Amino acid sequence: MSLPKTYKSLVSTVTEDGQLRMEIVEKPMPVPKADQVLIKVQACPINPSDHGVMFGYSDMSSAKNEGDALVAPVPPMGMRMMKARIGQALPLGNEGAGTVVAAGESDAAQALMGRTVAAMGGGMYAEYRAVPVMSVLPVNDGNTARQAASSFVNPLTALCFPETIKNEGHSAIVHTAAASNLGQMLVKICKADGIPLVNIVRKQEQVDILKAIGATHIINSSDDDFIPKLIDAIHETGATLAFDATGGGKLASDILTAMEGAAARTLLNLPAALLRVLSGKPVVRDGQTLDVQTQMLLRMQRLRGNAAIGGRAVSVERAEMDTQAQLLEPTTEHAVETRDIQLAGADGPLTARLYRPNGVT
Repeated sequence: MSLPKTYKSLVSTVTEDGQLRMEIVEKPMPVPKADQVLIKVQACPINPSDHGVMFGYSDMSSAKNEGDALVAPVPPMGMRMMKARIGQALPLGNEGAGTVVAAGESDAAQALMGRTVAAMGGGMYAEYRAVPVMSVLPVNDGNTARQAASSFVNPLTALCFPETIKNEGHSAIVHTAAASNLGQMLVKICKADGIPLVNIVRKQEQVDILKAIGATHIINSSDDDFIPKLIDAIHETGATLAFDATGGGKLASDILTAMEGAAARTLLNLPAALLRVLSGKPVVRDGQTLDVQTQMLLRMQRLRGNAAIGGRAVSVERAEMDTQAQLLEPTTEHAVETRDIQLAGADGPLTARLYRPNGVT
């Protein structure tokens, strides 16, 4: 097969005058070395990990076309962060797939001639790419380059999660953006390895996707009872490790809060004799001894610097009490009727709330 003398490649360059230029350039066609193959690239994904090299710290909201290049300004802080990149035309694309059209003289390289392969070697956003044999993955007959293009970044990331768990002595994981391509892989891997997995998503349709592939613990962050349900799931699984795929916002903080809540619930449900040792000397008022769980909860509040209940708006106090109640018991449907009523008072009607267990008349 005759090959052209040059090929096109997408590169990103930070210039000395404070610009990022992303453009297609012509490069000489490489000749594969002994243990290399030359791939005619046919499909590539754009992963979040590609964005850093593509866009860096440039202001893409101000990007514009200049001829065949996409040009974006880089603010001073971005220039300092990317000082080492100035003047370098960095090839783009972490992974992709295509057909081997030339190979080095080694047996391993020659065995891949004409095969559809996936590759991870950088510079994959190009017409051709020469890579070491050890960086390619032959795909099964009948599979296309498009199907094989994402064979490395997400799969390897998902496989690293259980390995991290085992190496660091954890027993379960919390994962966000759990209905993503990577998240669905992780559900299947954890199921096969027997690792409890808490999946956090944002929409009901994402809940449905994960249920369909066998996920057990699925928490919708859009639900009003998101935090209580997350505490329940973390307490049940014993998860002490989380991978946040979203970044920004307060989700990571919510996960840590739920982990703390789950740990507190475990502590509060220790045997009473052990709780007594941990909570301190019994508190007795008017001949009544304070419940040991309550005393332990109050001690934990003091240690954490929590404000005492009382003195704030009713809605704030109720939310605080609900949160604290979740440390003691899992989320349950309250079989209690609540009704706002008014009672006669010396200075006029008093607003009150009546709580009545269902079935009680």
